[in-house]
Amino acid sequence: MMIQKKVLIGLLLAAVLSLAVLLLLILRQGSVRTIQEKDLPSKGQTSASSNFRQGNAKAQSSEDKQLADWLAKQAEETKKIEEMFASWARYPIEFYGKVVDENDQPVPDAVAHFLVSDTSENGTTNYKRQSDKNGLFYFSARGPGMSVRVVKKGYYSYQKYGRGFEYAGPGNDYRPNPQKPEIFRLRKKGVEEPLVQDGSLFGFPIDGAEQSIDFFKKIRKPGRFEDTDLIVSFHRNGKDVERTLNWSVKFEIPKGGGLIESDEEFMFMAPESGYRAVYELKNLDTPREEKKFYIKLPENQGYARVEMAFMPDYNDSAAIDMKYFINPTSRNLEYDHGWSIQVKWRRDDSVELVYPTPAEQHLADEREARQEKADASKP
Repeated sequence: MMIQKKVLIGLLLAAVLSLAVLLLLILRQGSVRTIQEKDLPSKGQTSASSNFRQGNAKAQSSEDKQLADWLAKQAEETKKIEEMFASWARYPIEFYGKVVDENDQPVPDAVAHFLVSDTSENGTTNYKRQSDKNGLFYFSARGPGMSVRVVKKGYYSYQKYGRGFEYAGPGNDYRPNPQKPEIFRLRKKGVEEPLVQDGSLFGFPIDGAEQSIDFFKKIRKPGRFEDTDLIVSFHRNGKDVERTLNWSVKFEIPKGGGLIESDEEFMFMAPESGYRAVYELKNLDTPREEKKFYIKLPENQGYARVEMAFMPDYNDSAAIDMKYFINPTSRNLEYDHGWSIQVKWRRDDSVELVYPTPAEQHLADEREARQEKADASKP
């Protein structure tokens, strides 16, 4: 975002070039002064030598003039860049914003953090503003651009790292409109629960052979096993002369389970219905695909939200990187980051779910409160 950094880099490069040329000139002049006496022409040399020296001196003078002209031109260009950036740094910034929740209702007392590019020692300056009862806030400053991040305790931010707005510079022409403030969305936190949180990179053959995935045990078994959570078959054609991929993948959830693809940023409540026992991606030619799913686990073992990154060309086979959160008891998938349900294997190859104790929950709540306070204080 920061235009100032680009300009400073350009100025630095110009300065380095100028210093290099100046050094070359000094070295050349020094070599002329240190010519040994034996290299000077003798009294008996002909006038041709004198003419040669005169011609060489003229050539040297011409080169020096060209160099001086070039340096003057570089100095002029540098001055223009400095003046241009100075004008950008004085550019007036006005900004109108509005904070709303997941239901488009205004959020009062949210804090807007501004990071403005300027000519200060750090190159940027931080500012804060607070939304009013209608969720509105206004900000003014001077500079070529800025980033804006909005937070509030008890809320998630849809734009965690903020948004950039460029007012001055090539191709940057953002213009504020008080009648159409920029919208910043927050989502109110609900009831957080401990979840089974895990993930793994699973490899697959590309011949379509079925593979069975167990989320709790975090394993993949070749073949079809009805007592697992997900059955996957991956198929990829060989690469053609242009190395184009053509691949497909098929998912099956056995024993009453199913999937729903989702594009929600916050997948906190699994749908009650609408699950498909079979899901397919067909005839894709991309080197990577990312998808998100709600999953109803087989035999009412709970619900999950899963993020998948498909890699059809991975070490001469294929792979899916899965990250998942499982609630064994309800559809609530809002994860309490302070504590998780631990999965332990038993000797009979079954698993045991170990929930955190009240003391562990208390410590986790304290950690979360400290982290939330630290996040709110960040510029």
